[in-house]
Amino acid sequence: MQTKSPHDTCLAVTLALTGIPASVGVVCLGPVLPLIEASYAHRPDLLPLVKYISVSIGLGMVIGAPIAGSLSDKIGRRVTLIVATLAFCLFGTAGYFVSHVPMMIALRAVAGAGAAAILTMGVALMGEHFEQGRRDRLIGLNAMCSSLAAIAVVSLSGFLGSFAPKLPFFLHLIPLPLVLLGMAYVPARTAGRKTGAVPQDRHSGMPWTMILFALGSGVIIFAMPVYLPFFMRDAGHANPVTSASVLALMSISAALYAAFYGPARTRLSIGSTFAVCLALFVLGCLILLFSKRIEAFFAASVLLGFGMAWVAPNLMSAANLLSTPDNRGRIVGLVKGANLSGSFVAVLLFDALYRALGASVAIIAMALFAAMLGTFSFLTLQDLGGRVST
Repeated sequence: MQTKSPHDTCLAVTLALTGIPASVGVVCLGPVLPLIEASYAHRPDLLPLVKYISVSIGLGMVIGAPIAGSLSDKIGRRVTLIVATLAFCLFGTAGYFVSHVPMMIALRAVAGAGAAAILTMGVALMGEHFEQGRRDRLIGLNAMCSSLAAIAVVSLSGFLGSFAPKLPFFLHLIPLPLVLLGMAYVPARTAGRKTGAVPQDRHSGMPWTMILFALGSGVIIFAMPVYLPFFMRDAGHANPVTSASVLALMSISAALYAAFYGPARTRLSIGSTFAVCLALFVLGCLILLFSKRIEAFFAASVLLGFGMAWVAPNLMSAANLLSTPDNRGRIVGLVKGANLSGSFVAVLLFDALYRALGASVAIIAMALFAAMLGTFSFLTLQDLGGRVST
């Protein structure tokens, strides 16, 4: 049985905060993205690129997470965590000072690499220092903290955006305290504790099915924060503060639901947990499809938040189950990088539909994709890890 020393508690708190940079990066520009797009109305050639300022963070994530995971297996989690945090803050904030759209996209991609590396370090350290039951509770707490951060960030983004569209770039400075926490509480080297024989559901190869599923689920959970303000604008609700309020409610719902992830895993398998989340997401899409009133957007945001809440922690639980001490950083990095890169892939998949055929067709496409993923998870991932013992 693990002893919960004060240092372990401080380490757990630090790891619970490592999802915040990715959350900040994904949502901080959502409420002001239509305003940023409007500021380039005189440059129609740049308008299709504006959404990529927000979602290019996913491109950096798909590169940064596996590289950081593999590198940290060799040089240690603490150095990787500190350098990645500094990179996220520096390159994310730099977007405020440039007006060249491709440069903003590139800066956000580097910030994305840092965000993914931070989260990868957090999940890898959870797997090394905490047993499965406590680890899943900590993964759920990490997701809850990320959602709570998103609540604050979207509200601040909407408020700052009412003064100037690019002020929310300064929100990239929020995770800076992680540098001090990492120096104080994260071990300098990878934990060397022995956990006995490696379970049969872990292996040294690449879990490509889970990596591809992580990418698909990332497309779903990151599409709505990007497109919901545009859906609202098309329905006649273009105020950035209103958009921020809807996005904040979605994050509140995700935070509340994420708090129950640990207890839920005592009753549900990995596959069933995914299926429940994706079914809730589909219900939220149906509300958006059949009503354009502002009340419908608020109601849908609750179900969408529930649908997104358990996907990321469930992926991280699966990644730990599928990894060994020797390849944990690499496996966690690949799974998380694939998931977070969904924000970039979502625009590639849905933007042409949205621009050519409108919001309703884009919503239908998202709902169908989520239903397909939920069915796949229910049918094929039931045996992965089983339930967490109490």
